[in-house]
Amino acid sequence: MVFSERHFFLQKADRNLYCVEYLPSEEKRSDVFVILCKPIWGERIRTHMVFANLARFLAQNGYCVITCDYYGDGNSGGESHELNFPVMVDSLELIHDYIRENIQLTKSALIGLRLGANAAMGVEPRLRGVKKMLLFDPFERPIDYFAAALRANLANQMTVHKKILKTRDELIQDLKEDIFVNIDGFVIGRSFWTSFEIVSPFSVVSNFDDAVVVYSMTPPGRKPKPLDYTWLTGNYVNTEVKNMEQEFIWNGWKKHVPKPMAFMDEILSQINSIN
Repeated sequence: MVFSERHFFLQKADRNLYCVEYLPSEEKRSDVFVILCKPIWGERIRTHMVFANLARFLAQNGYCVITCDYYGDGNSGGESHELNFPVMVDSLELIHDYIRENIQLTKSALIGLRLGANAAMGVEPRLRGVKKMLLFDPFERPIDYFAAALRANLANQMTVHKKILKTRDELIQDLKEDIFVNIDGFVIGRSFWTSFEIVSPFSVVSNFDDAVVVYSMTPPGRKPKPLDYTWLTGNYVNTEVKNMEQEFIWNGWKKHVPKPMAFMDEILSQINSIN
């Protein structure tokens, strides 16, 4: 199916948001549009082609798709220290409203990976017409992910100074005092850190009663681990938890799979089931 792909910036107040939309021809177009909620930083970079190919795949099957780099990340405006959880949620709300107003579609599905899955849950109560959420490896405690990521700063200290100048606890204290800290090339400050402390453990107040599917991604060759998602399923009335083999990786370059077909086929099947 023929579709168009457009890269552009949305502007709200003084913020520029880098977006990509994928639009099938109108006569073949579904009445459901899809918002892809990406992870951030290195995970966004390493899954860039996964999301681009997923979007094209869905567009070839008749679905309008939109995605963005959150403000303060990727190609969007702002500095990395301006990114925080509310900013991620605001970014998704902006692209949702753009599609509703300009393409005039009213039903949508949210697909989120890793921290993008948390952002999808965060924005859903603000949106009208969401019919399904597909959440891949969401975080119960996002702040623990960033605390672990501070290892990159410690490793850099060892490389440059041959010793640890500041421990992880000292770096966290710096952040709370709004002293910028570098994590793997991304500079963050107090607003970033405290925003994820606030949502750890993660919970959301929602009246959403349509389908929520949560995926626990298991690396190939490993036995699936039964994960406790009661922290998430308790927020919704219609939730399914599934195990899925992880075809692609987001924390390294050892295995590059730009077209993970089982992942893409599962998403298409789920979206096709929306009434």
